[in-house]
Amino acid sequence: MDLMYTASGILGFANRWYPLAVATAERRTLPSGVSIRLIAAPLFVATKFEAFADRGAEDLLGSHDLEDIINVVDGRPELFDEIARADDELRAYLSGKCDSLLAMPDFMNYLPGLLQQDAALPERMKEVAARLRRIASLNGG
Repeated sequence: MDLMYTASGILGFANRWYPLAVATAERRTLPSGVSIRLIAAPLFVATKFEAFADRGAEDLLGSHDLEDIINVVDGRPELFDEIARADDELRAYLSGKCDSLLAMPDFMNYLPGLLQQDAALPERMKEVAARLRRIASLNGG
């Protein structure tokens, strides 16, 4: 679970996607009866890319933000379609960020360390890379 503050003064930094994420969040009730506001997956990924750029882009393996991004790409097959239906600005942002990630010289070497270590790892690595390439291609990337 991530808690999000939209005012930059609370955390000492701002994330350009927080206001839209909060404004468009859907109310959901958990099995326990607790009500939460759930942001759309593309916006969650956008907030994580923004945070990654601000606080972890130099450390691919140590970045919890990048780990979150990869876990969503890995665990949410419908993410491509959700991003394809997103507004132009969000779609272009995510496409560009995925393109930049794939262009990092050592990214594919680090990818296994960002995924759950299990027998399916080689196949999941290929699938995650393919999903990132599909997202990057949304705006001609």
